[in-house]
Amino acid sequence: MALFYNLRYKQYILKIRRRLRSLIILALIGAVLFGASTILKNLVLTQVRKRIESSLHFERAYIQTFPPALIIEDVRSVSSSPFFSARKIEVKITMRSLFSRDRPFAVFVDQPILRIFAGGSGSGMPLNREMSLALPFMVDRGLIRGGEVYYWGQETRVFAQGINAIFRQNGPDFTLKAVFTENTFTWDTELPSLEGQVDLALEGSGDDIYIRKLRIVSPGGVVKASGRLTSPFDPEFELQTSYNVNTDFLAELFGLPFTWQGRGEGKGVLRRTAGQVSFQGDVKGRSLVLNDVPLGSVGGTLSFQEATGGILDLNMRSPGREREYLRIRIDRGRVEGTARGVYLDPVIKDFELPWPVASPAWGTFNVVGGYLTADAEFRDELELRDPDRFPFNGKVHVEWDGVENLKLWSEDLDSSFARMELDGTVKVDQEMDMTIRGDIKDAAQARHFTELILDKKFDFPEIQGVGETELRIFGDILTPQVNADFSVRDARFDQFSAEFVKGEAEVIRERFFGRFEVDDPLFTGRIGLYTDVDEVRTEIWVDRGEIQTIL
Repeated sequence: MALFYNLRYKQYILKIRRRLRSLIILALIGAVLFGASTILKNLVLTQVRKRIESSLHFERAYIQTFPPALIIEDVRSVSSSPFFSARKIEVKITMRSLFSRDRPFAVFVDQPILRIFAGGSGSGMPLNREMSLALPFMVDRGLIRGGEVYYWGQETRVFAQGINAIFRQNGPDFTLKAVFTENTFTWDTELPSLEGQVDLALEGSGDDIYIRKLRIVSPGGVVKASGRLTSPFDPEFELQTSYNVNTDFLAELFGLPFTWQGRGEGKGVLRRTAGQVSFQGDVKGRSLVLNDVPLGSVGGTLSFQEATGGILDLNMRSPGREREYLRIRIDRGRVEGTARGVYLDPVIKDFELPWPVASPAWGTFNVVGGYLTADAEFRDELELRDPDRFPFNGKVHVEWDGVENLKLWSEDLDSSFARMELDGTVKVDQEMDMTIRGDIKDAAQARHFTELILDKKFDFPEIQGVGETELRIFGDILTPQVNADFSVRDARFDQFSAEFVKGEAEVIRERFFGRFEVDDPLFTGRIGLYTDVDEVRTEIWVDRGEIQTIL
């Protein structure tokens, strides 16, 4: 029995020895493999370091043993344009890279800065177009943290910061997904800058880049784009775009006159070819406002060529009105326009003048150096439908210096109350000098129209009748003086009426002066009349008449 237990004990000891020997052998093999892999990894990282040194300067570079990684600090490029720098680049190696011909690495870049001077004015730095920013090895996974990009082009400037991105690279092929927390895009010209957050996803090979997603969110609205870009140092591109932006941004971008509000949206194609930018697309909106006047439903097209300017075609439809059409062409600081059936209320509002006109207009206009010249034609039926808005028929010439001086001229302008010639100037908020000659159809309407234009209520009694007149309105725009020469049939003034009256009248502030020659079966003679807020005085020279008529 003792012999049996002794044999069992010896077998147990031998088994433990065999296991210890196996463990020792495995440990030695593992140590050898680990040392070999570490040496191999360090050799690989050393090779990577040598390849990086050919294109980058750095303050410090060292190899971290575990986990194996190459750390490069205070990195900067050899080239000054493009110029690249980073606080730290960390290249991590994996087992896969040891047995792969492509040797993929994981790369982490902290606070990189990229500056590109592509011939912009004042850059003073020639662009090294031969330089490639691609790393000299395959990047299986890359991460950019807190980056910045500066681009000075011939026409454009781009500044982006707060860039966080994920990228992959295999030779010339790469993919990138990035978010720019702050981005500013500006032009050499007086066009407005575009600011906001950018979401970007792209892929490419060498200088060919495919933008899968570009989304810019700014205070002015949202712009989306996708398409192809080549030669990033002097880019040519074709981007399919869509936008939903404030129309004041579009107006400033394309140099449109007047004040625009509301949201506009649309789609189009943005291109840059041979250094020239162009855009072709549509625009629409239901909340557009021009000079504080709602335009109703708006739809149209927008085309822009950097060399020749832009064309905006708009169709507008407000409730209760016929469709309006407006074309605006912008070319090198000159704005030309064509209008068909357009109501001028929003345009006249820019002059801060009353506009008691009910009729739409057809015509053309141009703006050069801020000076507006317009030729408009009214084609309305002369039926009064609104007592405070009058229909017109005829042509009017308008000039506006963009600051304060307005000129109006018409050789033959017909309305529900008069057919007239018009010639006048207005210095906005200061003074005016307007002359009106013609046939009066309805003196009461003519008086009311004049009150609306002057924004002034006359205190003297109403004049009625039909005839001819020459009216001059001049002086301070708040209290203008009115001179009138007239001959009126079937005339009435307060309680007085006559078959025919010829005379002249003046309005100076709150005072009315009248001198009339009266020819009526019941009275022939002259009347002098003076009224103000406190009194009425009358002088009568009788050639023939009945006393009760005179009284």
